[in-house]
Amino acid sequence: TDILIFPKIDNIDIIQRTRLKYDKLAKKINPHITIVFPFEDDITNEELYNKLILLTNNIECFNISLKGIVLTNDKYVILKVVTGSDKIKELHDCIYKNVFPEYLRDDIEYIPHMTLGQANDLTEFSKFCFEFSGTVESIFIEEIGSNEESIIVKEISLKKNI
Repeated sequence: TDILIFPKIDNIDIIQRTRLKYDKLAKKINPHITIVFPFEDDITNEELYNKLILLTNNIECFNISLKGIVLTNDKYVILKVVTGSDKIKELHDCIYKNVFPEYLRDDIEYIPHMTLGQANDLTEFSKFCFEFSGTVESIFIEEIGSNEESIIVKEISLKKNI
């Protein structure tokens, strides 16, 4: 189980085309931002859903932008969240602290991002100079199937800002 954002982004097809080339999971899960990384726990999906409803009750939908690629130490190419990064970090911290404190890793900085794939360097990404804008309207509880496919269990809608 993990907790994800599938942001509504203009030109997301550019991201997906890049992922299809560099990310072995691109055909199994749509472009996303992970808030809570895959975990195994005794909590049921229904219990998790109910806790997330309470935690996100007053969180409004928000805008995001993604720009700038980085190569991580473990050779992942990530697209950084710029606008909205603080709100995603707050969601991440809030969920870990209130639902999964035993899994919170203080030794690893959480950087909101979208994975584009894996590579040894950024040479092939030199022309990837795009900026993407969109909105976050929901978070999703996901299970990973036996073939690494994404199975969406529940969607938690954020508060609509009128």
